[in-house]
Amino acid sequence: MDFRLRDFRYPYTIYMRRRELEKSQWFNNKRLPEIQSDRLRKLILHCYENVPYYRSLFNGRGLKPDDIKSPEDLKLLPILTKDTVRENFRELVATNAKRFSPILGHTGGTTGTALEFYVDSCANILEFATVWRHWNWAGYSFGDRFCDLRGRIIRGEKPYSFDWRLNAMFLSSYRMTREMVKEYAVQLRSFKPRIIRGYPSAIDIFARLLRESGIDDIRPKAVVTSSETLLAQQRKNLEEVFGCKVFDTYGLEERSAAAGQCPEGNMHADSEYGVIRVLNDGRDIPEGEEGEFICTGLHNYAMPLINYRTNDVGIFSTDKCPCGRGLPVIKSITGRVEDMIATPDGRNVAGSGLSVAFKYSMGIRLSQIIQEDINEMTVKIVRSPSYNENDEKTLLSNLRDRVGHVIRIKIEYVDDIPLTKAGKLKFVISKVRPDVR
Repeated sequence: MDFRLRDFRYPYTIYMRRRELEKSQWFNNKRLPEIQSDRLRKLILHCYENVPYYRSLFNGRGLKPDDIKSPEDLKLLPILTKDTVRENFRELVATNAKRFSPILGHTGGTTGTALEFYVDSCANILEFATVWRHWNWAGYSFGDRFCDLRGRIIRGEKPYSFDWRLNAMFLSSYRMTREMVKEYAVQLRSFKPRIIRGYPSAIDIFARLLRESGIDDIRPKAVVTSSETLLAQQRKNLEEVFGCKVFDTYGLEERSAAAGQCPEGNMHADSEYGVIRVLNDGRDIPEGEEGEFICTGLHNYAMPLINYRTNDVGIFSTDKCPCGRGLPVIKSITGRVEDMIATPDGRNVAGSGLSVAFKYSMGIRLSQIIQEDINEMTVKIVRSPSYNENDEKTLLSNLRDRVGHVIRIKIEYVDDIPLTKAGKLKFVISKVRPDVR
């Protein structure tokens, strides 16, 4: 979601949806599930009547739409994987999809294998309104100036651009060097954005370069992160450099689920947006236990994705948030399955947990962990001028505390770590096959 002009195709509808979300966030934990179940029933009926894949699935299992009355009943349906979407693309598109003004979307994923899907106008309107709500939690009011730092390709000599109609300044994560960062700082001092939003890795690199350059006067009211797992040391670095809170958000290009951090620091799942089930070994698990997120978007009628496997792992909390919102609290989102290091002794260690191992090696500017096979992991390091031998010793000791002593750890010093095609910096890249895990 870019808050681009083309997203204003339905301005009145977006505004009304935003008003609805402003009210519903304060509903209690009884009314919100009722709204969610009502929307799910309508979606299921639509799927049975208009989506060939689901009609065949229901008939094959002897099910009728009335059998799915609430999110708990979704266990009657199989998990929908990305491979299943690719293999059944035509059958997953509603026969009446055109009436919902669908747009073809894409996502690449860490493996580079693209996935295509349709999202309709209703799903995009809800996405816009939900992002608007998340930004409001960070102190942003619609029309305030904001700076966007993501994988944008900016043409021309200048490494930045402006859209004064949106009150937006755009920076590119592809062209970030120490020299360019100084120019970024000049423009930011003049522009004075209320928030800086972007990929955690991109803003973290920017903050580190600002610190190395002795620049300490870039002071937005908040930093909003999205599209990647926000690591603990990234949050710490951003809050120190920018002197403000960091508000993390969670979402999927497939419009299946969304969540955002409130002013109290808790991550809230957007119940009105979609259903998030937490599964372990194919079964629903209670709140407080870690499992894989299986999501069902409630508003994309052009190409509904029910019980969609996200490969994201997290934990829901039973705690109520002091902010007073009735939206469920997500205790943590530890990352994607492919963002985990598999060890020979049968463990899977999340990248968010491994990131803590780098916390006390202050001479490391950038780092990346790559695992080609189960027995070895390679740690790529870009050194800052202050790097010394103690940084490596400290890092190895902290890594061993987390991955054990069976797996080999190889340190590789590099001049730079390339970004993905989307302009992100992947912290963990695991190429270990699921069956090996």
